[in-house]
Amino acid sequence: MACDDVSYDAINKKTGARMHLKGRVLTNYYSHDFRGFEFKNGDYIYTLRPDPGALNDISQVWHLNVSLHDNIIATDQGIMH
Repeated sequence: MACDDVSYDAINKKTGARMHLKGRVLTNYYSHDFRGFEFKNGDYIYTLRPDPGALNDISQVWHLNVSLHDNIIATDQGIMH
């Protein structure tokens, strides 16, 4: 699974500000197994990954990490819709 045409739409719950980012699919370099998605906004990188312990279904828990200069500055988790 390789795709460089994925989108991420986010809404800040406190301010209502919206963000739309283009990104790519993350895969294992050797096996090409799906690992998640990556989106860039300037120096910020948003990484969405499925919970490795969760079942592969529509109610799967996903983890969001926001990084700045290789440091995670925010995290969140939720159900992908």
